[in-house]
Amino acid sequence: MDFGSEAALREATTCTICLSTIQNTRAVKECLHRFCRECIEVAMRQNRPECPLCKTRIPSRRSCKEDKAFDALLESIYGDLDQLRAAERKKSEEWWSKNKGSFKHIGESFLKQKEATRGRRATVPKRTKKRREAPPPLSPQDAKAARAARAARRLAPRKPSPGRSGGTSPTKNPKDPGPIATTAEGAGADLY
Repeated sequence: MDFGSEAALREATTCTICLSTIQNTRAVKECLHRFCRECIEVAMRQNRPECPLCKTRIPSRRSCKEDKAFDALLESIYGDLDQLRAAERKKSEEWWSKNKGSFKHIGESFLKQKEATRGRRATVPKRTKKRREAPPPLSPQDAKAARAARAARRLAPRKPSPGRSGGTSPTKNPKDPGPIATTAEGAGADLY
């Protein structure tokens, strides 16, 4: 990965779960994606055991190995990670305090729409699926006859269906000698 730009560096060092700088790095052996230790452990407990980024199956928590080299790299780039996280938190709080009003407007317009449509909503009756009823149990004689019929169908030679072999006539088997001669001339021709 090219770390030429600050944005590319930030992307490579950000945990995709908490969207903060990775702390106590854990790398998934199967796909080599990196996350914060706490984030990946919580994700694996709450969700299926898979990588949150690429959905590769993670066999166990032991597959998430500690990556001290990446932690050392982060410390050499950013310095103290606790101070960095505190600065990120402060920046986030400032953004929220500045933009809180825009979210209030969204909530107010939703409430206005809800009030305007109150009483006009059509109720659609729920459709229930009809359950198929189980057939009545067979008598021992009928059960025996049904088993015999199934066995006969399995053992019976299959007839070629029109359209499967390209036409209505069955395909010729190269090992099949063909029809047997029934006349005296035909029988003699095959023997001599």
